[in-house]
Amino acid sequence: KNVKDDQIVVDFFSEAFWNLEREKQAIQNLLARQVDGLIIFAGESSGEALEQIERRLPVALIGRDIPNFSGVCLRINDFEGAYQATKYLTEFGHRRVAHITGILSRQDAVDRLAGYKQALADAGRGDRIQVENLSSGRVVSGTVVSSGVVHVLN
Repeated sequence: KNVKDDQIVVDFFSEAFWNLEREKQAIQNLLARQVDGLIIFAGESSGEALEQIERRLPVALIGRDIPNFSGVCLRINDFEGAYQATKYLTEFGHRRVAHITGILSRQDAVDRLAGYKQALADAGRGDRIQVENLSSGRVVSGTVVSSGVVHVLN
């Protein structure tokens, strides 16, 4: 392709779904395609493994901090984002706001859940929060959640 200097072309995309082995395979596939750099959203790879990759090509991590990482680490204020999103909905009168978390062993998911809970508490709805484990993840809601389906109780 003819590309001007100020353009970015994305040729490859891969998902690992928070699975270390899938992530390793995806990274190896992208390296085999001789990409010029990697942008990794959070990820499961160790800091050491990412440092090894960073020695070969630039790596930017989004949503994860690795102390002394030579690449770029970009953190998002997950607490504030979830807080503002939930506050926005409650201020418009929405009373039954559900939150589907990410994997709660990940700090970004924990922070989003905390922001959601705080916004509901600030709106006087904190007593309605119920957490249920589902086979595909976790749903936190001001309603009752069963088998992946949200049932609303008035």
